[in-house]
Amino acid sequence: MSPDQVLAQFQATGVQTCFHDRHVNPQIYAGLDGTNWRLADYEARGGYQALRKILTDGLTPDQVIAEVKASGLRGRGGAGFPTGLKWSFMPRQFPGQKYLVCNSDEGEPGTCKDRDILQFNPHIVIEGMAIAA
Repeated sequence: MSPDQVLAQFQATGVQTCFHDRHVNPQIYAGLDGTNWRLADYEARGGYQALRKILTDGLTPDQVIAEVKASGLRGRGGAGFPTGLKWSFMPRQFPGQKYLVCNSDEGEPGTCKDRDILQFNPHIVIEGMAIAA
């Protein structure tokens, strides 16, 4: 079953779920059918444009955080915490090696959003991690 079919089934019930109006933006799944997850497919959908802009324009970490705050992007956990605000908490003055970890553990009962994003649109996660780093 494709993500579009799953979304259609949830929307047909009329029940408020995380699949519409609250957390998961259907655009993340738009046009994905399990066969177009490759790099060329993602780029054809406009993928990596944000990362290219950051690298080409030479944006500073503070400018990137300001852009993310302005976008209104929120986390996909239950609280939907503002991503730009969370990124602004990261201390940048400490020298040495730094690591970025992608936590795709689904602690919420019955959820499958992380698995589906990684399966059907992995490059959106990779681009987000590169921008965050």
